[in-house]
Amino acid sequence: MTIQWFPGHMTRAKRQLEEQMKQTDVIIELRDARAVMSSTNPLLYTLSKDKPRIIVLNKADLADPEITKQWLQYFKTEGHFAIAVDVLKDNVREQIVRQIRAVMQPIHERQKKRGIRPRASRALVVGIPNVGKSTLINRLAQKKATTTANKPGLTRALKLIKVDKEIELVDSPGMLWPRFEDEGVGINLALIGAINEEILPHESLVRIAYERIETLSELLKTEANTYAELITNYGLRNNFKLNGEIDIERSMMDIIRKLRNGKLLRISWEKPDDYV
Repeated sequence: MTIQWFPGHMTRAKRQLEEQMKQTDVIIELRDARAVMSSTNPLLYTLSKDKPRIIVLNKADLADPEITKQWLQYFKTEGHFAIAVDVLKDNVREQIVRQIRAVMQPIHERQKKRGIRPRASRALVVGIPNVGKSTLINRLAQKKATTTANKPGLTRALKLIKVDKEIELVDSPGMLWPRFEDEGVGINLALIGAINEEILPHESLVRIAYERIETLSELLKTEANTYAELITNYGLRNNFKLNGEIDIERSMMDIIRKLRNGKLLRISWEKPDDYV
């Protein structure tokens, strides 16, 4: 199954991102720690060329901590700087600012030797929808960020957000890619809530979760030997009723909500070994 997802505004976003890439120095890429590979946009690798990249695995508080450690080791082996955080609570600013300065230092030194005064480093923040870009930008700017006025020589759509005297941020549109050739990618994104419910309905997601999580019945405190029993018994236990009958849809939605919010367990839907 190929899952289609590329509305018109995504096409416009891709063109805008191409222009933004040309005028930025560093890429800060947010991914979801629960679905690290599924939540990266392959288009970024084509568009970003050889620009240095800082990978931020957000929502690490919802992911399996042991698998997150494996992902950090994976990126270290691949030569990428990566951190795992909860952008709502952790001190991400210090870690990211320090890394931006580190990767830009040799570039600035070369410019100074040539008599060029380095401008502020520009970091482009990218990531799929709902991964936490706005929250990260606000944390880095230490306020609810507002864009500065356009500067001469910049693309009209390029707005800069000041972090300090040496670093400026560029926001980008949250963008998915044209289609998910790998059905598993679409499923993982749906499980973390990154794509529209209409793409994969609740029934499919709960059934997949039931197949992947052996202890799901126990976690839900609901006795069940089959998927159908799980949904029915869960609705009965929680008194989810509709016209005197068990509200199956509400049961499924509640289970998915608890999985996404980490109310049942910290879970990672993929690990580095899946891509070896």
